[in-house]
Amino acid sequence: MNRSVLLILALAGANEPIAATPPNDECENAIPITGEGIFPFDSSGATGIEESDWNCWYNTPTPDPHFANDVWFRWASVCPGYFSYLTVDTCGQTTVDTKLGQYSMHGLPCEQKALDACDDDACDYQSRVTYDVRPGDDILIQIATQPGMAGGTGTFRIKCAPGPEPPDPQNWSCPSP
Repeated sequence: MNRSVLLILALAGANEPIAATPPNDECENAIPITGEGIFPFDSSGATGIEESDWNCWYNTPTPDPHFANDVWFRWASVCPGYFSYLTVDTCGQTTVDTKLGQYSMHGLPCEQKALDACDDDACDYQSRVTYDVRPGDDILIQIATQPGMAGGTGTFRIKCAPGPEPPDPQNWSCPSP
């Protein structure tokens, strides 16, 4: 092989291993997970999306609605009580510069997902989202990166914390007419 061809192959990354697209690269193929705890993710080879709803990147100097290397997980709330606070984070669990999104699904298809919470860089280059959930809520979790950043492996944590109890209906009072 002549030097020109070798140079072209080297510049094209021919010697770089190509990561396979993960099975949960698309929302429709989100991996179901249950319970609280630590879960692995691998966004190597994942693609990205642009979400027009993602305007809450308040921790970054330049908010960016673009996501690279995103992978998806579907979680049914096991948090007890009237409602609880669900926290999902990658803090200290990866070297990947993560972005996180949490969506309520309510049995809807991915095209109708509703953004509840999102974050970029709550804990250095990793992220944390917290939102209230009720037992049995259908939650979609997106783990992504900034465009231009590499995907990779790591873990994320799911934790429930108790929220306030509902008011006692016997103590409700209505104004007199």
